[in-house]
Amino acid sequence: MAFIIYRSKENIAEPRFQCDRCGKLIQDAGLGILIWNEDYSTKTECIVPLVVCKMNCDDPIGRKEHRNWMDLSTAVAFLLNNVGLVGQKLERAKSSARMLARI
Repeated sequence: MAFIIYRSKENIAEPRFQCDRCGKLIQDAGLGILIWNEDYSTKTECIVPLVVCKMNCDDPIGRKEHRNWMDLSTAVAFLLNNVGLVGQKLERAKSSARMLARI
């Protein structure tokens, strides 16, 4: 899964998503998907998905190779909820991110 720390032109380390197929940064969560295969016979708990951009790398043939997929925006919302980053905690984290972006 291409969750990376990207060094911006302003020399700020920023968490980003990068397409596992073409390597481009995904600038908008609505323009990315997670795709994965799952072997239901082994019932694996942890699956590492691919992050794929919709603009260049998500095609019907490629998506058919993977049984499961989820919009990146939905996955990020699930992730925030799963780590308890909701409500006031989310607002504080967004405030901290804005402050870091100004440094």
